[in-house]
Amino acid sequence: MRSRLGAPLAQRDLATLANALDQLGASAPEGYEGWAEQSKAGAEAARAGDLAKTRAACRSCHEAHRDRYRKERRGAPAPP
Repeated sequence: MRSRLGAPLAQRDLATLANALDQLGASAPEGYEGWAEQSKAGAEAARAGDLAKTRAACRSCHEAHRDRYRKERRGAPAPP
């Protein structure tokens, strides 16, 4: 995720970030409630050019899922 999302975010390439967030939402792991919706919200904010809302969507997903994801999925193959 860091290379697919972090790089465009750091470069403020919101078009690329929106596409990456769409892909992330489409490949949400089963059982991670809200993942797809949070990704969609981030993608919509990025398309609108709202960096603050984009970051807020990312932060909300991280707060909800980061610890569990790291325990269960770290090292798993990345979605296409």
